[in-house]
Amino acid sequence: MKKLLKICLFLLLFFNIGVSYAAYDISPLYSRSLVYTGIGFVKVPNELVIYSQPDLNSQIIHRLNVKEYTGDNVVETYDIRDYVSIYVPEEDLIYLQVTSEDGSGWFEVIVNQQTGERGWVFTNQEDFWTLRKFYDYYGHKNGLYLMRDIEAKYKTLYYGPYEAAKVRHAFTIVKHIQLIALKDNWMMVKITELDDKCHLGWIRWRLDSGQIMIFPIVK
Repeated sequence: MKKLLKICLFLLLFFNIGVSYAAYDISPLYSRSLVYTGIGFVKVPNELVIYSQPDLNSQIIHRLNVKEYTGDNVVETYDIRDYVSIYVPEEDLIYLQVTSEDGSGWFEVIVNQQTGERGWVFTNQEDFWTLRKFYDYYGHKNGLYLMRDIEAKYKTLYYGPYEAAKVRHAFTIVKHIQLIALKDNWMMVKITELDDKCHLGWIRWRLDSGQIMIFPIVK
């Protein structure tokens, strides 16, 4: 019985570590996709002030301290994962999704993934990343992961960047996803499955609605 328990524990640890959507200490969680999206991401400081308009004298919607997971804002308690698109504590990386920017340091951002609420932040213009730049940098550097709520029909590689293309390979769980190229809502990737077999093809990473199903590993 002890030997059986040890084997089960080993398998559990293997699958939690080995798959491409393992539980990294990062937000967004792999269990839910990013429904509300924009034109890119902006890196923001830990203590964050979100305004109703691109004006320092406008109403403050939220005042957040990301590390403390508390906020002095219009809601007394909140889930930090709803407000922050990406959070890597050990790297001190905090990103919000940008829906608009004026080139002077003001960014309209998604501040709640559940409601789609938007607000404005003022930060360094150089900390803005377009979607393509963000995916190109982190996707090529660290690889990609699948959101846990991705439907099985989207776990499919095609010969071309469109759903009418011939299916090349369907998969369930993968060990690694390497980004090769981006084209609109599609990306060319090389996936490595648990048996170390590799497959190359095009996969849908974003739906027409804007929902993101595949995301770079940020670290």
